[in-house]
Amino acid sequence: MSDELFSGMTVPEPPARLRDRALRAARAAVRGPAPRRREPWGFRRLDLVWVAGLLILLASNALLTLASRRAATLQAGRAAAAQREERAARPEDEGDLLAFGVRLDAASAPRAPRVLTLEQVLREGS
Repeated sequence: MSDELFSGMTVPEPPARLRDRALRAARAAVRGPAPRRREPWGFRRLDLVWVAGLLILLASNALLTLASRRAATLQAGRAAAAQREERAARPEDEGDLLAFGVRLDAASAPRAPRVLTLEQVLREGS
């Protein structure tokens, strides 16, 4: 680029009293109170409030997670108990046979094996 384009342009002069005002403001700032430093172990109120809020959020998240898991477990347990009660009310094979129109009588119904103690086995064996 050529300098001819910018030949008529000049940098404006700063206001006459600007330097004096800037120096006065700097001196006043230096004479003012020193900035307060925080001790490494000291906390401000805002820090404590922030930490307390964070702890509350973490605790509520944990409690809600545990409560939802407990509710899901209870619901699954109740459903399983209802299914067990329904199966206990009828023999296991009867439900399948009823679908084909066959009903078992009490004599032909499947029975659970008889559990014997050691004393009963010894008594019956002799």
